[in-house]
Amino acid sequence: MTSSHVLRFDDEASGTHDLVGGKGANLGRLTHAGFPVPPGFTVTTAGHAAFLAGDGLAAEIDALAAGLDHEHADELERGTAAIRELIVGRELPEAIAGPVREAYATLGDGTYVAVRSSGTAEDLAEASFAGMHDTYLDIVGADGVLDAIKRCWASLWTARAASYRHTKGFDHRGGIAVVVQTMVPSEVSGVMFTANPLTAATDEIVIDASWGLGEAIVSGIATPDEYTVAHRDLRVKAKTLGAKEKRVVRNPETGVGTVAEDVPPQDRDRFSLTDEQAAQLADLGRRVQAHYSDFPQDTEWGYAEGEFYLLQSRPVTGVDLSWDADVDGWQWNEAAPDETVWTRAWADEIWTGAITPLMYSFRARSFTHSSQWAQGFYQNPEGAQMRMWKYYRGNAYYNTTLEQSFITHTSLPSTRAALLANLPATMHQETLDAPFSMSSFLKLHVRCQVTDPLSGFSSWVKAHNKYLVDGIAKAQGLGDEELTKLSDAELIRYIEEMWKYETDYIQEVWTGFFIHARDAFSGLVAMLTKWYDGGRATVFTDLITGVPRPTAAMIEANALWRLAQGIRNSEVLSKAFAENREGAFFEAAGDSEEGRAWLKEYDAFMAENGHRGHADRDIYYLRRAEHPGVDYRALEAFLAADGDADPEAKEKEVEAKRQTVIAEVADNIRRKPFGAVKAELFKAMVEYITGFLLFRDDERHWVDRTTFSIKRGYTELSRRLRERGVLEGERDYFFLTGQELYAMLLGNANLPLTKAKLAARMRNFDRVDTGAGTNPKYLVGTRDADLEYERVPGQDLPEGMFLGIGTSGGMVEGTARVVKELKDIGRVQNGEILVTNSTDPGWTPVFLLINAIVLETGGLLAHGSCLAREYGMPAVQLAKAMQLIPDGARIRIDGDKGTVEILEAAAEPTPELVEA
Repeated sequence: MTSSHVLRFDDEASGTHDLVGGKGANLGRLTHAGFPVPPGFTVTTAGHAAFLAGDGLAAEIDALAAGLDHEHADELERGTAAIRELIVGRELPEAIAGPVREAYATLGDGTYVAVRSSGTAEDLAEASFAGMHDTYLDIVGADGVLDAIKRCWASLWTARAASYRHTKGFDHRGGIAVVVQTMVPSEVSGVMFTANPLTAATDEIVIDASWGLGEAIVSGIATPDEYTVAHRDLRVKAKTLGAKEKRVVRNPETGVGTVAEDVPPQDRDRFSLTDEQAAQLADLGRRVQAHYSDFPQDTEWGYAEGEFYLLQSRPVTGVDLSWDADVDGWQWNEAAPDETVWTRAWADEIWTGAITPLMYSFRARSFTHSSQWAQGFYQNPEGAQMRMWKYYRGNAYYNTTLEQSFITHTSLPSTRAALLANLPATMHQETLDAPFSMSSFLKLHVRCQVTDPLSGFSSWVKAHNKYLVDGIAKAQGLGDEELTKLSDAELIRYIEEMWKYETDYIQEVWTGFFIHARDAFSGLVAMLTKWYDGGRATVFTDLITGVPRPTAAMIEANALWRLAQGIRNSEVLSKAFAENREGAFFEAAGDSEEGRAWLKEYDAFMAENGHRGHADRDIYYLRRAEHPGVDYRALEAFLAADGDADPEAKEKEVEAKRQTVIAEVADNIRRKPFGAVKAELFKAMVEYITGFLLFRDDERHWVDRTTFSIKRGYTELSRRLRERGVLEGERDYFFLTGQELYAMLLGNANLPLTKAKLAARMRNFDRVDTGAGTNPKYLVGTRDADLEYERVPGQDLPEGMFLGIGTSGGMVEGTARVVKELKDIGRVQNGEILVTNSTDPGWTPVFLLINAIVLETGGLLAHGSCLAREYGMPAVQLAKAMQLIPDGARIRIDGDKGTVEILEAAAEPTPELVEA
């Protein structure tokens, strides 16, 4: 059979979209690829055009179409009905009818077929005409097929199809093809999405199945069984029994067409597919998705006589896919159990801000590597096998089961209550009540001190000298020019070597951070509880507020403050600063002798701190070495503060107070039995904790240096990909993982899929980054899990008061200034109370302006809390603070009680917050 009007599915041109429409093209491609597609043929758009050309039919339709009233439904229905009648009433010319009869004969006389429309704008990723055009099932005989073909053409002119085309801007002359396909006498049928349409998870396949033909599901007359199957291992993760009230079968009276009948009760109460059949079908879906460049597919299928058949496949539309599962493609541990609870809490404290797939793919990998080593060393094999992290729409989520296992395996029962911050309230009691083995606990600490030199009580001191002092040159990495000289393979190797260097450091300090320092804080609390009775309510926070020497962050902030003072004290520089913003100021400063002297001092500052300058950890955010605007805004904040507020003097004042408290507590303890020994133990514990806090701040400066070196490597990789036309936008590379970027550099790129991933992941990241949306605190799978006891007003709190967690003592009143992003700190005025999600060193200048701070995340050791204590101001952690506290409201914050009270509503909303 050779005709431009009819093409069999196995004909060479059967996959040509413009010729056979979306449905026909997909069936042709699937047939050519060897998938189990029932045989059939397509009446092409050329056949449709030939039909319209006969007897001036096209001109008549055009005239009627021009007069359609799309504003009024009744008029639109009348107008389109007239066009349908016109089409159905015409005879098919023999040039079309002859090839159709011939093609039908090849299927076998008396073969039942489905006749479906196949539009050229149908089944595309950007548009779906699903359900717009008519389908005719169980048609038999050539004459019946010819009649059904005309009716499919006529369905191009239903009111809903015409309205959809009009809204979408599609030309009604675009044409329509018609698919004629052998009917599968389906015992079971349904639809299958190779991504979860509800949660957008691309690592799950969702199957809907019911008895009889799939029309029962499509038309909504039967509630199907639903199966959720894991992409990775084809395991049925969940299934729901549907009512399956009706099934569609061939009309037993006429032998043509279909009817709906009741499903017998015994069949309603059993699943229509076994788990093995669901897995077999899901595997077929995986192979179809792989054939379509790995884009998730929406398929129709039927099951008859022990075989699955594909009846259709199209791209999934209307689902906000972002391929988050692929961001976790580097994971080597098995996927976590389906019921695992994941939390943002830990990342919110140590990994602030929105998180790109790129940084997640190396930082979460480092944490996982170190944690797995540590859990094995701690003889906690259960924890060593657990996945630590999960990526979800711009945030990193931590495994609460791993956290619970770590707490119960490594801590004394008496200290567990203070370690529950990363667990939902629903897990608290079982964690507190978990069995404890003193012998295992003691053996753990013996191993730490004796067996492994990386895990001793003072291991972080050794790491400080090894990395923060002697390792600066290596952490600095290669310069930009040197990176350009590396081959592609050498560049990948360099990035991975820098990652390994940073990971080795994280592993060496892991036990110091997560066991020794933790236990030291618990030990100090226990000493104060049992030995001290001096009545100072804030004694613990007073003891950890202040440090005996400036930390790296303090040195950086003080140097920047001195640079600001240089501008303040110079009329020339003050004028240049006021008249030139961002990078323009630094250029203008070079026009004067005073400015050049100032720039020399600034260059020295940059040499030490160029890799710093943004509050959030992700490499996406610009550091001062990349953009002068980072420091311009910080200098602007310093200049807005009181010029006499010398931060170094404030630091000394805070430290003097701490020393006074240490002496007071020691004197109090000495008056107790064995007081002299206890006082020395107390002072030694405070000294150890203080040393750790100094290290904790200093090490951030070093880690940021290695991270910046890794970023420069990836930036060079991105430059090469853009130069070769593989990537387009300058920020594209942040939204692919390191592994995905390596594959692209080596020529193994799936460019269409990559483009889709970039757009989706970028959209999710921007949503979190700008504060336009917030992801759930807890997830089960990819679904929001409401597991947190909300610390909001209760029966014992007056209206307008919120109970949080006090992290720095004191009480003040003032104007609340809600700031979502660091770039907006210029809105903060002297004496206000900052309300934000979290802070990091980039926020330091604002602490010279504010009188108190309310943070949504973190804890006692969060950056904002530590800095608040250093500057002697109250701090409270309050979940959802930016939602609960209106911008501009007058509030009272009590850091001792952990309360925030709204005293007076804001006079009027701040415009930018209203818009957000």
